[in-house]
Amino acid sequence: MNCLKVSLGATLVPLLFTHKDVTRVLTSLIRFVFISFLFSSTAVFSANNVTNSTEPNASKVAPQPISNSQLPEWFYRELTSIRKDVSVLDATGASKEQIQELKERVGKVEVRLEESQLHVDGKLNEQSGRIGDVHSFISQMGWLIGIVVTIVTGLAAFFNINARKAAITGATEAANEKLAEWTEKKETELTVKFDKKLAELSEKHEKEFQKIRDNAEEQSFESDINEAYSLASKDRNDEAMSHINNVIKQVKNSDLDKHQRIHAKALYYKALISYAGKQYENEMKTYDALVKQFKDSENSYIQELLLRALINKGATLGELNRLEEAIIVIDSLLERFKDNTEVDLQVLLASALMNKGAMLDKLNRLDQAVIVVESLLKRFKDSTQLDIQVLLANALINKGAILGKLDQLEKQVAVYDDLLERFKDQYELVLQEPIAIAMVNKGVTLGQLNRLEEAIKEYDNLLERFKDSKELTLRKHVAQALMNKGITLGQLNRSEDTIVVYNELFERFKDSRDSSAQEQIAKALVNKSAILGQLDRSEEAIEVSDILLERFKDSDVEAIQEAVSKALVNKGARLGKLGRLEEALAVYDALLERFQDSDELALQETMSRALMNKAITLVQLNRSEEAIAMYDALLERFQDSDELALQELIANALMNKAITLGHLNFSEEAIAVYDALLERFKDDDEVVIQRQLASALCNKAELVLVGNGKEQSVKAIKEAIIFLKEGYRQHRSIMEMLNFIIDESTVSDVLSKIEDIPESETIGWGFNEIRPVIENLESPRKEQAEAFARFFEDHHDKAKLKEELDQISNT
Repeated sequence: MNCLKVSLGATLVPLLFTHKDVTRVLTSLIRFVFISFLFSSTAVFSANNVTNSTEPNASKVAPQPISNSQLPEWFYRELTSIRKDVSVLDATGASKEQIQELKERVGKVEVRLEESQLHVDGKLNEQSGRIGDVHSFISQMGWLIGIVVTIVTGLAAFFNINARKAAITGATEAANEKLAEWTEKKETELTVKFDKKLAELSEKHEKEFQKIRDNAEEQSFESDINEAYSLASKDRNDEAMSHINNVIKQVKNSDLDKHQRIHAKALYYKALISYAGKQYENEMKTYDALVKQFKDSENSYIQELLLRALINKGATLGELNRLEEAIIVIDSLLERFKDNTEVDLQVLLASALMNKGAMLDKLNRLDQAVIVVESLLKRFKDSTQLDIQVLLANALINKGAILGKLDQLEKQVAVYDDLLERFKDQYELVLQEPIAIAMVNKGVTLGQLNRLEEAIKEYDNLLERFKDSKELTLRKHVAQALMNKGITLGQLNRSEDTIVVYNELFERFKDSRDSSAQEQIAKALVNKSAILGQLDRSEEAIEVSDILLERFKDSDVEAIQEAVSKALVNKGARLGKLGRLEEALAVYDALLERFQDSDELALQETMSRALMNKAITLVQLNRSEEAIAMYDALLERFQDSDELALQELIANALMNKAITLGHLNFSEEAIAVYDALLERFKDDDEVVIQRQLASALCNKAELVLVGNGKEQSVKAIKEAIIFLKEGYRQHRSIMEMLNFIIDESTVSDVLSKIEDIPESETIGWGFNEIRPVIENLESPRKEQAEAFARFFEDHHDKAKLKEELDQISNT
């Protein structure tokens, strides 16, 4: 029993509670019940949200920051697609249909976003309901706390009434205060954060959509501008102008930067459309309007348009041959943009200087042109920008060409050397072409300086540098170098080497489709045929001409047509040399038939030669009347031409016609033709024409001697001698021979004049017309005159002539 006996005091001691102990136990109990309920409520709230995960979900209000990844996947997928399409349209331009499609897609996205916003608002209402649930929970917790307090009170009453009251009061007040503070704080934090993030997202989305709308509008204007320019390129200028004016109308009164850019661009393209329609005055007026409208703009894009407009205006004035006005425009733009350091504008300024130099060149103000080019070279000498480097290279080429016109050939070579040294290590294609041009031009200039071996070396340097190039722009210069090398070798009388070079050119480019290479092949074949003719290899020459004629029979390229015409002339001449005169006539007729309607100068010259050669061939066939008809046809066709080459042929035709008439014993008609020749070209200083006039005067004197008295003969001979002066020594000696025939001179006088004839002036001469006069002379004058005639007609051997004259004197 002892073990069951319990002391009351011992039993009460462990059950005593202080106020602190009660508060701690009560707080723990409240926390346990609240957290259990909160976890249960949160789980339900999250589960509800999962069911709608494919639509915009703005109800998740966890305290971490909201990232873009929490936005709906469909929105970012569509926005990315639209951005990509806009980028493509920016790069390529857009049609109206593409712009409309983009607008519709933007509209659909906006509709879906509005639906999403409504859903977000619903979730916000739902969240407000959840916050209300928390308030209900707090009320329930008050009821629960009351129960707990009652339990504790009962315990306290059982054990300690004072402790119970203190515990209940303190615990209740503390729990209510803490819970109210926490709830209010969290509710405020959640609401502020959510409102802030939602506002940020709305602002961001609006900016994105505004950007898309702006791009769509700008692309629409760009599309209209591009369409207008496209219409102009198809000669539909009225439609083009309507499109461009519509764009200008929509933006001209707007101050928005984007509209200002469109306005400036539209004006610029309006000017281009006017140029395409050859409405040059309207073009320049539009450029003026553009400059006036935007003269104060600081927008870099608009500044570039202004510069381009002024450059184009200057170029148009140049095309209209209003060169002084063009130079004024260029000077104004150079002054306007002199302090501008924009890289893109620097290239345009360099181009403007190039244009000014070219216009001064056209005005034949060559010294000023050189100064302008040198200012360009000085201004941009240190630039490493590729576009400007190319302009500098071309400026050096232009400077060389101008120096060539000034006949400063040594300086010209030095300029080309400067270019080649400056860019020798540059291998960009756009610089390779100026290098090739400089090498070709240097070779040509060396040839003009008669430094032919150096010229050939320069061509070889070019061929070595670009021998493996596949670029068409460089291959055409390779072909040109081979052509020039062949010509230079010909000047050195290295005919066989020349033929080898022409063969190399043919083999290297025979399969090329490049027109410039084909032109060089055609020219090489013409030259090869001519050289073979000079080597008296007429059959080979004809064969080469036939190759050319077959290869290019259907070509309508002007340069190749010229080569074809020359090949026909050469073939006719070779056939004539072989005595195949009828075939030669057929070739000339084919040429005249083929090119009878052409008004190209080069072809006109070839046709005149064909007419000349045909007439000569007819004379060889003793068909002199037909020959005279050919000369008349030539004179009729080209009588009004002032081209030097044709003038020479006209003089030659008059000369040959008179000679042919003389052979037919139509002396009076022949003299009339000589007089026509002398009258037409009396003021012409060209050497070739002057020689024709000298021959005409001498031939006329012969005919006068045959058909007229001594007095008229003396007058005609004197007229010729006055014209000859101290030149034309052979002609002068022939006139002395005529004086001898009419007994106005002695053998010694004639011999003295013959002694003065230089070896280089030896020309063939015939005396068929005066042969009867010589035959009627008395001996020994007759024999002496015949000796003089043989000298001029046959051998030109002065020693032999003296020997014959001595024999005659001793007989």
